[in-house]
Amino acid sequence: MEYAGTSQSGDTVVFTLANGTTQAIYFRGSPDPAPGKLKMSCDLAKEAVVYGQGAFEPALNDKIIEVKPSERLQLKMWPSLPPDFKNHKSRCHLDLTLEGGTVVESREFVP
Repeated sequence: MEYAGTSQSGDTVVFTLANGTTQAIYFRGSPDPAPGKLKMSCDLAKEAVVYGQGAFEPALNDKIIEVKPSERLQLKMWPSLPPDFKNHKSRCHLDLTLEGGTVVESREFVP
């Protein structure tokens, strides 16, 4: 999973999920992910802050989303970030828990 950018307003964080395996991977799409299934963590002013449970796309009415081998999918997340978040240049990463319990983590990024 790779960080693709943050909207100019700072309220949307975009990632690309690429399936580099030989099997399909699955995760649950929902406007409100189950606790712990999607979370963005940032190192803000020498303390770790978790911004999780923001709505994200694809939000397909609590439907299981399939990402086939070699397929790429864009994920948009609307975490609850403080208004001046972009000014802090925090180091962050995103964790997405797939169906079956495997956690996919992005590389560290600075929004």
